[in-house]
Amino acid sequence: MNKMWSIVFKKEIKDFFRDKKTVFTTIFMPIIMMVGMFGLSFTLGNKQMKEVEENFTMILKDNGNSAISEYIKEQKGVKIVDKTDITAAIEDGSIKVAIEIPEGFDKAVEEGTVPSVKVYYDNATDSGTTAISRANEIIDGYKDTIVKDNLSKLNVPDSALEPIGVEMVGIKKGDDTSNSISMMIGMMLPYIILLFGASGVMSIATDLGAGEKERGTLEPLLTTKAGRGAIVTGKLLACTVVGLINSLSIIVALLGGLLLLPEMMGMSLPINVTVTQILSVGLLTVFLAILYSAIFLSLSFVAKTFKEAQTFASFGMIATVIPAMILMFANVRTVGTIDFIIPLYNVGLLMKMILLEIVSTNQIVIVTISTLVYAILAVVGTKYLLSKEEVIFRG
Repeated sequence: MNKMWSIVFKKEIKDFFRDKKTVFTTIFMPIIMMVGMFGLSFTLGNKQMKEVEENFTMILKDNGNSAISEYIKEQKGVKIVDKTDITAAIEDGSIKVAIEIPEGFDKAVEEGTVPSVKVYYDNATDSGTTAISRANEIIDGYKDTIVKDNLSKLNVPDSALEPIGVEMVGIKKGDDTSNSISMMIGMMLPYIILLFGASGVMSIATDLGAGEKERGTLEPLLTTKAGRGAIVTGKLLACTVVGLINSLSIIVALLGGLLLLPEMMGMSLPINVTVTQILSVGLLTVFLAILYSAIFLSLSFVAKTFKEAQTFASFGMIATVIPAMILMFANVRTVGTIDFIIPLYNVGLLMKMILLEIVSTNQIVIVTISTLVYAILAVVGTKYLLSKEEVIFRG
């Protein structure tokens, strides 16, 4: 009897890997989605930045032959085009921005009044936002030259503009860039594992319960030497393994995308993720996979048909989305003890805190114990359902 669970487990795993479509959607689709998402965002973002920096096309309308015009023309990547209809040129994408300098601009500057420069841009697109940032950068540069000239004429040092210095000191070790990347990973990775981990388990669990009912293969399995405890154990382990493979593929795709894609594009993202953090997140993922397996397998056994099981599983996914969404915006500095015992949310929260390196031993213990309790209760519940004839032969 002790070996029966392993026979059931091997059977279910073999059946899973025989279905190429399910294997693709469960294991390879998340990798493709992650790599595609990061690849597309990095490619488009990098392309947009390069276009603005290296080919900043604009209309320069100077009504008074001002000195600022020459300053703008000398800036790197700036290309002036001769067009009269500013709105049409921006809408058709032939220019990024248009700058209009009023008549008497230089005279107003000399007299100490504040002349206004009009900057036209497309405020309905991301490229327009990037372009206006570049235009403001150029204009701010000219402002600095005027201020320095005026101070020089008055024999006032440049330091008069900033009589007080501010030194920003973050309490977390590491530079700001690497900490920002760690914060992004800490926000995204638990969220993605919660969602994709559930979807990976859902597909196989639905088939192992309601799918076998519909095919008429569950009843013969119950008449074999394998006890119902062994059957539940084998099926749960199969679901757990598939869920772990799915989650592992997500982690590899996410970290690989953040590490490799920027490097391929000549960018640099300092990522400080330690082996301890990866192992800790991996252990929590195991607990999560066991919990998901028991929940979705129970829903699958209760369902009359495969279609009904998918409906039940969809409600289960909705219950997963809610804590995942809350998790993205959770302030890890202000969470209380109650947060560490909320199912699913507590695991994601602890993952986030581990990645941000602001976790305590007490929090780890609370989440580990509570999650194990939930997993054990879910497993016991699944075994109980399988022992009920009205559940197995429902419908």
